[in-house]
Amino acid sequence: LDMIQVVDEIRGLLAPISRNLNIPPVPSVRKLKNVFHLETNIEAELRDDAELFDLVEKLHPTPALGGTPRDVALKWMAKNEGWERGWYAAPIGWSDREGNGEFVVAIRSALISEQDSKVWLFSGCGIVPGSNPESEWEETNVKLRAMLEALRADSEA
Repeated sequence: LDMIQVVDEIRGLLAPISRNLNIPPVPSVRKLKNVFHLETNIEAELRDDAELFDLVEKLHPTPALGGTPRDVALKWMAKNEGWERGWYAAPIGWSDREGNGEFVVAIRSALISEQDSKVWLFSGCGIVPGSNPESEWEETNVKLRAMLEALRADSEA
């Protein structure tokens, strides 16, 4: 999905339960070793009657990772993906006893099983009308490169 669509949908979910909502008008670019990544840092101060984990549940998965409209996209994924996403795209963060916290979306992740010496790497790309499957596949491989390099470095140590 287009970044503007994603941010607009998140804004719509957050606005009714937020006292203050800060969303930059344009995304910023984060330069990583292997990719440039568009990001929009969204900050919300929840109303007193809003619960942090209700918010996390409401936002997971974000439109960028789950699709839109959400109910249709989630049904399609359950029927067609053929595997559990596990921690991929999951919210990861912290909370305290007062209900404060911070969560981010795990857009790339790895699951390492010592028991059977297997590693699963998870990443994805945004498939929209007009997407080129080959270039999206290459983009996904580029995104995974940093984790592959880290695993190689660890195995050489």
